[in-house]
Amino acid sequence: MDKSFDFSVSAGLTLNLKNLWASVSVRTGGVNQATVKLSGDEKLLKDIQVTQPSSDQLSIEGQGGADNVTVIRSRGGSSISIGNFRSSGSIVVGSNIVMVNGKVISGGNVIDANDTEMPVIIITVPEGTEIDADDVQDLNSQGLNAKVYLSLSAQGKAKIQGVNGGKVNCSGQTRADISDAVGDLKVSCSGQSRVTAKGFFLDIDANCSGQSQVTIIGNCEDINAEASGMSTVTLTGNASGKVRKHESGMSEVSIG
Repeated sequence: MDKSFDFSVSAGLTLNLKNLWASVSVRTGGVNQATVKLSGDEKLLKDIQVTQPSSDQLSIEGQGGADNVTVIRSRGGSSISIGNFRSSGSIVVGSNIVMVNGKVISGGNVIDANDTEMPVIIITVPEGTEIDADDVQDLNSQGLNAKVYLSLSAQGKAKIQGVNGGKVNCSGQTRADISDAVGDLKVSCSGQSRVTAKGFFLDIDANCSGQSQVTIIGNCEDINAEASGMSTVTLTGNASGKVRKHESGMSEVSIG
């Protein structure tokens, strides 16, 4: 099943992406124009809503999967309850997505992630469009050269090229790769998440816990880095201004 949407948009557009168990690709398009194309299984696409709240806002949102989830953890393992669905074993719970033994809970549906292909969403927006993404399973963006606000949980991943400042928050087993970045960057990692950022930065604020890792490839002005547990924060370049770092547990902060 395919769906297509065309929008007239104003300058300073923000693209909001939320609760999407989908492969999302964002590219630059024409001035004052945006398009959204969706393809995939009909039962999955019906849970994805495409709306334009205002001329400077475009939203693509799926149904959250973790609102009515009960997870019981014990020394013997974990079990989960979602409506009539019961399971136990390998359970990953994010803020809006749940994965159980390879099955994804999306919009109240139980989807076998091994047998069902994720929906594909292809978006074109003007250069300079900001991205505000919250729990997208697979996000790829190129060439927007604007601010990015990214929050990933469970097992999501993102690859974003062309960033002019922003904030990245990763938890669970997520991965984020940022390249061609400039400006200020704030990064928070927990669990076993990984963030790699390449570019020329102004101020960097990095906070790591658990077994997570933040790697900054490039130079910056000021940097504030905190690590705890067995996490690591690494800046491979130089900081020309103030350097503040704090380590606890078996963590490590490496500058230069």
